[in-house]
Amino acid sequence: MSHKNYNIIKLNFDEFYAKDSKPEGSIFTFSKLRKEDSPSQVWKIAHWEEIFRLISDKWVISESNHYNCGLLIAARHFFENNPKNLFYMTQAMGLSLPELSLVIKQGNEKKIFIPNLSISRAMKGEYYPHPTLESFFSSDSFNLIRNIAQYTAVNPDPSIAQEKQISNFEKWVELYGEKASQLLHQSLEFHPGQAFVEGISPDVTLASLGHLQYEEIAQEVILKKTLEQTISEE
Repeated sequence: MSHKNYNIIKLNFDEFYAKDSKPEGSIFTFSKLRKEDSPSQVWKIAHWEEIFRLISDKWVISESNHYNCGLLIAARHFFENNPKNLFYMTQAMGLSLPELSLVIKQGNEKKIFIPNLSISRAMKGEYYPHPTLESFFSSDSFNLIRNIAQYTAVNPDPSIAQEKQISNFEKWVELYGEKASQLLHQSLEFHPGQAFVEGISPDVTLASLGHLQYEEIAQEVILKKTLEQTISEE
């Protein structure tokens, strides 16, 4: 499915917290479906599991260290310790790398976390992390993330006619594509354990080239406290 069908999703996970508290930040991800469509049950299951594990890690780390570690530290712990779980989710649910990636905003920081996986090989049942950042940049998965970021930069409103979106994108890439690719390369780096790639969120990286902030364009999906409630929501 092409990049033009992807949508930015804000995950509302308020119910994972006690009634008198709220999350310290926001979490965004991506969906293959257009904005007028609702994410599938499979998509919701995958993201409920991701957020449940991430918040569980946050609770354990915070309890062990007697302070609130926050979402960013919890995300690093989650992606470092769950590469095989993410691989199995890819295999079983047919999700793309952007759909498994998370963008987290906490305070003045906004970071993207991308699992270090070859999705094409995962679909064949092979667990294959990219051995170098250069090989990740050469992968179809990175190209998709780059295209999504570039497409959103020029077409933030999905209600624009598709022909106009394609025309806008082609003109924008001609003018800014090389610069955008360079900026995205510079913004990302391997986590020391190489289980995931971390970097500045693409909407921040490409803001100077017209990318709106995800907060302004994201559709919201509510994750309930239990998986059963989440997937039963219409």
